[in-house]
Amino acid sequence: MKTIMLILSLLLLDGLALPTRAADTLAEPKWSKEQIAVNQRAVAIWKEDPVSAVVMVVEDLLQNKEMPPTPAQRLWLQEKVLKDTTPVALEKLTADFDAAIKARDFRQAYIASTVAQKLDSKWMTPQRQQDFDFLQMAACQKLQGPEVWKISDVRGYLTNSYYVQLRDGSGLGYSFSRKNGWTLLVVRFTATNISPQSDVRYAPCVADAYSRRLVDAINPNVDFTKPQRLLHPNLCFVVYWSRHLSECLYLTGHDGVLNRVDRARVIRPGTIGQVFPGSWKTTEGPNASVRVRALFGVPETTRVACLLLPGAAPVALPISVHGFSDFEEED
Repeated sequence: MKTIMLILSLLLLDGLALPTRAADTLAEPKWSKEQIAVNQRAVAIWKEDPVSAVVMVVEDLLQNKEMPPTPAQRLWLQEKVLKDTTPVALEKLTADFDAAIKARDFRQAYIASTVAQKLDSKWMTPQRQQDFDFLQMAACQKLQGPEVWKISDVRGYLTNSYYVQLRDGSGLGYSFSRKNGWTLLVVRFTATNISPQSDVRYAPCVADAYSRRLVDAINPNVDFTKPQRLLHPNLCFVVYWSRHLSECLYLTGHDGVLNRVDRARVIRPGTIGQVFPGSWKTTEGPNASVRVRALFGVPETTRVACLLLPGAAPVALPISVHGFSDFEEED
């Protein structure tokens, strides 16, 4: 009787629950401990953050290449979980996107549209694309929507190659090189959070599944009572030729390189905390800042560019072809 009640209670959690080991003998398919743990985390955040919950199920269970679902598990996820929950998440994302377009908030429009397309590849209709393109074009020229970042101390230089030595004790490193008419632009800047308002809870979903898993493992208890602001490679661009965006390839911070294999750490106690590779969350509201070095790919003819963090006015970027004497000091 207890087993039957357990199954019923799990299956009634808004379609997000998988059978537990106690129910394995009565329900198929069978699930591993790791899969059950993912589901339990999704169930735990469902009411307050349905978008992140659904993204977690899609990326960590349905699309997990390290632990791929069986055909029976895939069918279960699609029919018993995602069929009813994905529309709820998309409704939230669509409402947030529409509100952002109306408010001319490029940051929120970018976050919502990026995450929505993870859940539905056909979500970006021609009208939404037109609205987004107009907003992006405007954002490349001047601030659009609420200002949450202040950018200062911006400068950069062009280089044919750039080597990054990891500081995680592994002895590994990455080497970036120019390719096919594109060269590398290394940018240094300081980002200061100037808003007491938080990003939406699902903002980290702009990152890949690997990054989110690292967040779950190292930062299981995020304090959402304090302002949350993300600085991440997926939310950092260089504008070249007045309207084209180059996405950030790599991001470092003043406590060392922050990338896919680094562990999360506190950069300044109580102020900035790395929540997944290459990103920070503010915890003390306005005036929390971090010095950053970022790497971009741009056409080799680029001599004029702007740095664009969604949520901040674009800042003119002085570019040198010789570098700066104090640019490569220890972060």
